[in-house]
Amino acid sequence: MKHANQGTALLSSPFLNDPNFSRCVVLICEKDENGTLGFVLNKKTNQLLNEVIDLKTKTKYPIYYGGPVYTDNLYFLHKRPDIISEGTLIIDEIYWRS
Repeated sequence: MKHANQGTALLSSPFLNDPNFSRCVVLICEKDENGTLGFVLNKKTNQLLNEVIDLKTKTKYPIYYGGPVYTDNLYFLHKRPDIISEGTLIIDEIYWRS
């Protein structure tokens, strides 16, 4: 991932043998001297956000797997900094918040 900068989407190789990243799309959200942080975008779980936190809406938001590291945390990738504060801009109006 030497050249995968923040905001880059990575597609896994079709023959990748790592089950954590098989057929994955990963969005790189942060890269610095300590390493790279990205989220798997295309692996939906069976849970809904409404089941995990109390929401003031009846809209059912799916939860995605996100990746093999820190799976006990909830992170938001979103386009609504007016509603979800303290986010970090990734690229073109896409933010992430832990």
